[in-house]
Amino acid sequence: MAGDITLSSAVRSNLLSLQNTASLLARTQERLSTGKKVNSALDNPTNFFTASSLSARSNRLSSLLDSVSNGIQVIKAADQGITSLTKLVEQAQATARDALQAPKGSYEYQKAEILGTVSLIGDTAAVAVGAQIAAADVKFTTGNVDLAEADHGPRITGSLGFSATTDVVNDTGAAVTFDIDVNNSGTATTITVADGATLQDVIDDISAITGLTASLNATTGRLEIRGDDTVDEVEITGADASVVGLTAGTFTSGNDILDSLSGQTLSITVGTTTTDIDLDATNNTTEELLAELNGITGIAASIDADGQLKITAVDATETLTIGGDDEVVRSLGLRPGVVEASNSAFTAAGVAGQKLTISVNDGSTIDFVLGDGAGQIGSKQELVERLSDIEGITASFNGANQLVIEADDTSVKFRIGGDAAALNLVGLSGKTYSASNTDLDDLAGKTINVSVGTSSKTIKFGDDAGIGQVNSIAELKAELAKIGAVLEEVPDASGGTSKLKITTSDEKASKNITIGEDSDTYALTGLGLKQGTTESVVTAIIENNEQRSSAEEDYNDLLKQIDALARDASYNGVNLLNGDDLTVIFNEDGSSKLDITGVKFDAEGLGLETVTLNDFQDDNKINAVLSKLDGVLTTLRAQSSRFGSNLSIVQSRQDFTKNMVNVLDTGAANLTLADTNEEGANMLALQTRQQLSTTALSLASQADQAVLRLF
Repeated sequence: MAGDITLSSAVRSNLLSLQNTASLLARTQERLSTGKKVNSALDNPTNFFTASSLSARSNRLSSLLDSVSNGIQVIKAADQGITSLTKLVEQAQATARDALQAPKGSYEYQKAEILGTVSLIGDTAAVAVGAQIAAADVKFTTGNVDLAEADHGPRITGSLGFSATTDVVNDTGAAVTFDIDVNNSGTATTITVADGATLQDVIDDISAITGLTASLNATTGRLEIRGDDTVDEVEITGADASVVGLTAGTFTSGNDILDSLSGQTLSITVGTTTTDIDLDATNNTTEELLAELNGITGIAASIDADGQLKITAVDATETLTIGGDDEVVRSLGLRPGVVEASNSAFTAAGVAGQKLTISVNDGSTIDFVLGDGAGQIGSKQELVERLSDIEGITASFNGANQLVIEADDTSVKFRIGGDAAALNLVGLSGKTYSASNTDLDDLAGKTINVSVGTSSKTIKFGDDAGIGQVNSIAELKAELAKIGAVLEEVPDASGGTSKLKITTSDEKASKNITIGEDSDTYALTGLGLKQGTTESVVTAIIENNEQRSSAEEDYNDLLKQIDALARDASYNGVNLLNGDDLTVIFNEDGSSKLDITGVKFDAEGLGLETVTLNDFQDDNKINAVLSKLDGVLTTLRAQSSRFGSNLSIVQSRQDFTKNMVNVLDTGAANLTLADTNEEGANMLALQTRQQLSTTALSLASQADQAVLRLF
């Protein structure tokens, strides 16, 4: 037994060292042989179990990569199937188009017809009502001559000639007298001419009378008496006035301009009534002329602050015309002809020179420039007259002084435009005014979509026909006519309202009418219409076209190929085009996955139906097939995009899983793999130590053997 053997201290020490070296050498040899520094839980429990967990997850993910790869192939098979289906659908389109372009047979059709269920009232003609223009029109003419300045008092000229004021005017041997009364005062002044009196004595006595001035005209040698502007009348009585060449009588004031026009005529026409004023001694003053003018019904005459004659029409709507002898009209500073009305609102700063425009039924635009210049519009009367001259509309001002423009009937529309200041004055908006319908007013902002054959139009309701909006049955008719639809009004039993009936203008009556699904439900309800297609009906087939019949067969064969291709687009038993679903799992516990829903893309699933006998003889039915095929292509492209997105996701997860497996394996290896360089160096050192330990043990044993020499 080992306990019965006694070893020396040196031997035991060397033996223990040799045993430790052998143990280390055995561990190093194991690491070199396995390549791992952790071969069991005894080596390093933490690293061993962590590495085992990482390796286990790596193995589970690696096993999922195969199913992910299969999923990728399933999606690729479906995508390839969609690509081929697209080609078949496009070929079906080409077949249908060939049939459509082929000559038609002979058929008889009944027109497609849609009858509304709601009774609508009739249209109201277009009307535009502006804002109030408070300023009133005035019609007047003012002369440019200071007529008042030409007024003068009574003028009296004697008939005798004198050489000087010293001439004796009375040599009868006795005094003579005569009387002068000014302004019919009732108190006359007696002029006494004494025997031997001179002309100067008479001049002095007459000039002493207030308002009168007497003098000798040096040119004519005659006595002249002049009344100033306070004197309207001078009366001379007494036969003895003849001694100085005066004649008894009454003398009144006058006007130099009117005096020069004596014997000529001024004509004033109000409406259709003309009045002539003859200028003579009875109206040769401004007062007398004004009295004559103011005696004419329909006008008022006055002299303004500048002494100019002003003639105003009492009613600005009446025609006022100035006429008569040219010299009279010119001398009074008047303008001959019709007097135009004016309005301060039209001639105000900021408005004068601004423009209104109007066009009727999209015809030429007519410009109206406001102001008092030549050719401009300066009054309400002139504006309504000029507007009413345009065919199709009538203009007026109502009792509230608002401009009203009315269309003559519901077929007329007009567009108002122009400068902002002009539009603001009349209170109108720059837009198109058209016939209106109170039943359609409630549909403002709503739309309906109508198709006739392959032509379609979106109709928007609103009150501005200038931007394509519809607010009347007449406008609705016009818009529908653009796509070949005919709108009729069918009177109902009440007689005052009508229902809408839509047919086509197609002579062959072969086109369908469709109310689109994108039409506003509220608008359809208001019109009594429903969504959907109303087809024309073939009432008789007189003769088929063989090319179209052949196209029917080819089309149906293509549908069969679509069915077959959809069935064959499977991979590993999964067919995403035949209704199968696919789930691709991405992690070990199945919590991360992608569910891909399959589709039914045979002919029935795509909404394609086999055409029946003679369907391709009808253009409407061919167009319906083409419309479906367009929709199918859109569906195929959309599904291809979805499958492409799914494929991208799965491929990204495949790449991620591969990289994750590599990360897990690397992590496990970092925890357990040995460094062979390090372990090789350890092996060499341990071998050297082992040799040294063996030698040391041998030397220690030799020391113990020295006792044998004693025997």
